[in-house]
Amino acid sequence: MSKFPLLATILTSTRRVAPLRTIDFRDAPGSTPDAVDILVIGSGPAGMTVAAELVKSGHNVLVVESGGLAPDSGDTNTIVNVGAPRVDPQSIVRTRALGGTSAVWSGRIIPLDDIDFEVRDWVPSSGWPIGPADLAPYLRQAADYFQLGPQEYGAGVWEQLGQNPPALPLNPRLLDEPFWQYSRGLRDPSAPTRFATDIAQDVTVLLHATVTRLEATNGTVTHAILADRRGTLRRLAVGRVVIAAGAIETPRLLLASGLGSDSTGRYFMDHAGSVIGSIPLKTAAATRDRFGLYWKKSSPYRLAYMQGVALAAQLQREEKLLNAAAWLDEYPAQDDPWQAGLRIVARLRNRTSKASVESVQFWRSRVQSAGDNSPVAPSTFFGDVLSVIRHPLLLLKGIGRLLRNRPPQYLLDRVDLYALVEQLPDPDSRITLAAETDDRGMPLARVDWKLHRLEYNTMVRLGQLVASEFERVGLPPATPVPWMRDFESWRGHVLDRAHQIGTTRMSVDSSNGVVDTDCRVFGLDNLYVAGSAVFPTSGHANPTFTIVALAIRLADHLGATATDAPLLTEHTRSLQTRE
Repeated sequence: MSKFPLLATILTSTRRVAPLRTIDFRDAPGSTPDAVDILVIGSGPAGMTVAAELVKSGHNVLVVESGGLAPDSGDTNTIVNVGAPRVDPQSIVRTRALGGTSAVWSGRIIPLDDIDFEVRDWVPSSGWPIGPADLAPYLRQAADYFQLGPQEYGAGVWEQLGQNPPALPLNPRLLDEPFWQYSRGLRDPSAPTRFATDIAQDVTVLLHATVTRLEATNGTVTHAILADRRGTLRRLAVGRVVIAAGAIETPRLLLASGLGSDSTGRYFMDHAGSVIGSIPLKTAAATRDRFGLYWKKSSPYRLAYMQGVALAAQLQREEKLLNAAAWLDEYPAQDDPWQAGLRIVARLRNRTSKASVESVQFWRSRVQSAGDNSPVAPSTFFGDVLSVIRHPLLLLKGIGRLLRNRPPQYLLDRVDLYALVEQLPDPDSRITLAAETDDRGMPLARVDWKLHRLEYNTMVRLGQLVASEFERVGLPPATPVPWMRDFESWRGHVLDRAHQIGTTRMSVDSSNGVVDTDCRVFGLDNLYVAGSAVFPTSGHANPTFTIVALAIRLADHLGATATDAPLLTEHTRSLQTRE
């Protein structure tokens, strides 16, 4: 997870974005519609994309969001965890607010690999019922949501950058050298797309309203029960429903409603993440230069890329491994002049975000080397000014890199080799309902997240190959970290990376899945799921790009299968046209 992918960009976009329309369920429950044609549950990337695409094509849609305009520290995402350790507090990785976790994501974009869609005999329950070609046109459309450049993620990026590839490539039979692109927001291009503010269509969102149950009769969902934290309830008639609440909350709602199949909540996956090596700072310059950030001039704002390494598909097949990737994770020192300068600008623009600072420091503390758990001291304005003054040579070198369209190399505390590994789709890794309830009266999610030896073995093998290949091409090897020595040590150190996946997986039938290839819940004619909950496998790719592509695909399907008798009342229509 790169902390500062676009830190040299401090401009604010002037591109106009149509405003969202919001209704606060707490203040005016009577203003809630009596009925809606299409109800979307959740305002993260999946939900807002479905809504924006449907509104763009003339459909009447209401998005229901459990949180408000910003995260509320008093409204937690409590779970009952009985499996491998997960991030605590959950609010770090599951944001209950407008825009969902897009409010805190890093913006890393890369598509799934072709092998991720295949049935692999060493990966039980692998294989998607759709293929890369089915998603390709929707990935191209999804790129517009993220302000991406050309859809190149491999060697073709060098031509896009106008640079020659390294003279000594890594062995392509063993390791790929993928590029991640970084998303840019419309309103604020120094940050990734924020789905609360960057949606370019008129979308109406009902805030502080949680769908606690769906009612169904004869294979059709007829009503959604809404609740807030104070006990206010409302029964909403629905035409069609899209659940876009993530891979924990989606099965939770289905289970609480008695809907779905026997697979509901099963096959819960995440991206298990861990530092697998540390790069010595004294010899890190060449490695940082090759696998660091690259910029491409573009209009209106530059594009950003980062290169890393990943297990080649051929090697995965030969050695029966999962998919995995690694990249350099840099931690700027407190007195790095470039970071200090950006903090100065942020303060002058009154754009300092306490939540984002806390998030970065959380992730930083979770990957500290053994014995190095000291807290990060908060910066001050005058301390940042002194940091800029103290390092004129580093600033001059950085300016030289900027002239070559490369970001500056920062003064670092540490640089790590960080890896994410695909997980086995395990039916016993699952979400069920706990006996405890939340303050809306809904049963809590009971999370039993499983880690497997194949995931550990895959990550170990990735580390071995990176070390040998770096040495072969003349780069210093990473220093091994102690927790990679055995499975139990790794299991105690590995961290879920906020990529919940798989609990309502897509399948050709309900025997081992929850939704069909149109993302419709088996056995129900008007209930759909959007998001990474439908992924049958995870690959190593950050899921948001695929999430948005699938959401566009789902919106196309819903638009092509419009109901003959819309339920939207005149009262609802007036709400959705109100400025």
